[in-house]
Amino acid sequence: MQHIKFTKYSSYVLTLFVVGIFAWQTQANKWFVPASPTVTVSVDFEKVFSSLEERVFEESKVQTLIESMNADIEVRRQIIAEYEQEFELYEQGSEKWQGLLQEQQLKVLEYQAQVEYSNVRKSRELSKGIRTVYENIRKSSVELSVQNGWDYVIVNDAAIALPQGDDVDMGLEISSRRILYANPALDVTDLLIEYMNSNFDEMAVR
Repeated sequence: MQHIKFTKYSSYVLTLFVVGIFAWQTQANKWFVPASPTVTVSVDFEKVFSSLEERVFEESKVQTLIESMNADIEVRRQIIAEYEQEFELYEQGSEKWQGLLQEQQLKVLEYQAQVEYSNVRKSRELSKGIRTVYENIRKSSVELSVQNGWDYVIVNDAAIALPQGDDVDMGLEISSRRILYANPALDVTDLLIEYMNSNFDEMAVR
């Protein structure tokens, strides 16, 4: 009987030992760090953005829209101005004069509404274009990272000079920076620019 109890106790201890080892291994796996070092490269984002053909294309689309809206606004302004000449043909306060005044006031309201709409539309289209370019920069960064074995692509904000002048909030400027130094040998700005420009097909995005 005593031998049976000892056997059961031994089995219980063995079970706890096995479970403990498994739990320790599971936790150890969480702490495990790959032996191979991570690969981090940097880009000068302002240079990338300003050098992309896609950015030029997006801005040209917005500029075309702006010119079209400005032309429409100018036509409306000229129509309003032409009423001043018609007023001279009629006695001030007459029924015809009053009718022209109401028409002009309506045109002025339409003109003001068009100006306000144009400003909102310009801002929205500019924002949409910037978002499109930014998303494609991220997409291209992922593709290049997969091809070259990069783990991180960071924006090298150290490449941006601090603004000049005594009225600059230097505390805010410095606190917004994250990179103090980036090895130029690990800068892939030009590679990213070349990759994106070579893949950009203007006809494909029309």
